[in-house]
Amino acid sequence: MRFDTSKIVHFHRRPFDGAHSIEGLFQTIREQMQTQGCVPEVKVSPWYSKGIVSRARMIRWAANNAGDVNHITGDVHFLALGLDPATTVLTIHDLEILSRLRGASKFLLKWFWFTLPVKRSRVVTVISECTKQDLLKNISCDPNKVFVVPDAVDQQFQPRPKPFPTDKSPTILQIGTRHNKNLKRVSEALAGLNVQLHVVGRLEPQQVELLKANKITFRNSWNLSREDLLEAYQSSDLLSFVSTSEGFGMPILEAQWIERPVLTSNVSSMPEVAGDGALLVDPFDVESIRNGFKRLLSDSTLRCDLIERGRSNRRRFGLEHVSAQYLQIYEKIIGRDLR
Repeated sequence: MRFDTSKIVHFHRRPFDGAHSIEGLFQTIREQMQTQGCVPEVKVSPWYSKGIVSRARMIRWAANNAGDVNHITGDVHFLALGLDPATTVLTIHDLEILSRLRGASKFLLKWFWFTLPVKRSRVVTVISECTKQDLLKNISCDPNKVFVVPDAVDQQFQPRPKPFPTDKSPTILQIGTRHNKNLKRVSEALAGLNVQLHVVGRLEPQQVELLKANKITFRNSWNLSREDLLEAYQSSDLLSFVSTSEGFGMPILEAQWIERPVLTSNVSSMPEVAGDGALLVDPFDVESIRNGFKRLLSDSTLRCDLIERGRSNRRRFGLEHVSAQYLQIYEKIIGRDLR
């Protein structure tokens, strides 16, 4: 089916500083879609998703900008309340926030952010099988309306081999500073090791103090452009992505494309995404994380093996394949044929 006469709309949140991952992902996907005859319109919320009044305005705004297919690209799920359920695609990246709330706050957010939007969507896409199972465990819905469409890596990420340093401290790239990114345990695990840490994501004062207390040489970057983030990977020697939970784990694939060894977690979606191309550790055990770092720092054979396995694994998440899956969903919605 051609998309010439159909209006496909991608709805985006208004991102806070340093939170552009969803926007960057779908910009990359749209670039690929255009080569396949589909040019979605991009609608970015005029308001931040904060407070009842702003969110009510956003729902009304979404209704006024609806198309033949309305794809909520993530984080502002409640926009589905203003859209036609027969034309709505909702992408859910993770349900991590539910693990951080309790009582009435959790109930209200779950109802407004997940239960109602899922009910009012024709199709729900999730970015990993792990996220799908998490969704079905927490939200009552027809599993046949939930499709796994993985994330795709920006095509700017291309192999950039780099000799592992022997005459200076290697640089470990740590992506993220939120609670689930596990920086506290990573910091404790790195104490006493001869490394430099590059943390991407704004550090809180207590995190800075923790890094200093563990005598870790570090630098901090945030709100990076796509080009700056790419450079951060290229200048690193290995990736630390030892999260306690993830809906997907894009940094794993980004590092595999750049061809850097990856240390990641043996829980949540990370083993699913990493395949055989990463060293897995227990993110809740500082000693396990420390031993993982020590192995990667000392074992050149292991590093080379992981890089080679990463080359094979990254092919599963090709941009053309991911884009085609979304386009197939759009075609079926336009044709009112989704079975």
